[in-house]
Amino acid sequence: MTAKNIIFWLATSISFLSAEVGYSANQAAVAISERLYQRATMQTEAGEFKNAHRNFQIAHFLNPSFEEAFVKQRKLELFLQDKTKHYYTEGLRAHAASRPDEAKLFWQKALHTILEESDPFHQKINKALSGVFEYAPIRLQTEQEMNQNNARGKM
Repeated sequence: MTAKNIIFWLATSISFLSAEVGYSANQAAVAISERLYQRATMQTEAGEFKNAHRNFQIAHFLNPSFEEAFVKQRKLELFLQDKTKHYYTEGLRAHAASRPDEAKLFWQKALHTILEESDPFHQKINKALSGVFEYAPIRLQTEQEMNQNNARGKM
């Protein structure tokens, strides 16, 4: 969901609640904030971390006094940062052990735990992934050349 869609959704929801249910705009924002918080909690439990983060963020934005939404958002950010570091490190270990497929898998998992493309790990992981894709064919080519050289030496 893009920022434009979120803003449209919020504007129509707040207008609907304030017009149809008799809520003030502030009451409508609080009600939506609580619903988003509940949704984000369920999304966290389901492993939909990016959606959960966004919903915690919007819930706190709509109701700045809703501290629990901010606390959960922050805890989720720290959890995902730890996951990112773990997957990145495991990818490095696999790569160092000449297991490029396993390294690629860990780094792809790490990309799914990054919330923003501006995160420093995003660039590191993309660079590492491009290295894996280059590494496998180069290794295969080197092995083929060695086999050809060995075959020539035996003749």
